[in-house]
Amino acid sequence: MIRKFTLVVAIAFAAPCAFSQTPPPMKLYPVPKGPAPGEKSRAAEVLSEFGLIGDFAADCSTPLGSPGHAVYTARPDGMVQSVSQLAQGPQGLSGGFARYMFLDAERVGPTEVKVRAFTNPLEGEVEVRFIKGDEGYRLVSSLQLGTGAYLIKDSQHRGYTYKWMTRCDKPLTG
Repeated sequence: MIRKFTLVVAIAFAAPCAFSQTPPPMKLYPVPKGPAPGEKSRAAEVLSEFGLIGDFAADCSTPLGSPGHAVYTARPDGMVQSVSQLAQGPQGLSGGFARYMFLDAERVGPTEVKVRAFTNPLEGEVEVRFIKGDEGYRLVSSLQLGTGAYLIKDSQHRGYTYKWMTRCDKPLTG
């Protein structure tokens, strides 16, 4: 038994195999630090003034957590947590979750906001832009800052068009 096992192992490792080649190096981006102690990010303030805190979807008749919903939640440190349930789309866009931490934000104009965000060490930081119009809110672009490549451009990602979203939950009033 031992000889058969040894022979099989020797043959398996002697034969060329796709797995024996070293994969190309993968660039990992560092996780950015949040605001300094005692300071707050302006992301929650800017997005709140813009009207983009809460539950948003193209079709609010679907329950929260359904594909197409995006929830933007202000955090005590001033950053904003974004969780989106992606719709099933063409060319491999699966119905998974997209999670972003909005690190900072600024108004570009009365109908546009620019957000510096982080999703994971593979994508690094991105610049995300949203616009506001009569139809609601729309994700326009996501630019990967480390490479200069657009992940989303003109509201398009791998054949999927990001739709206009409206607020599904009621804003809290004080």
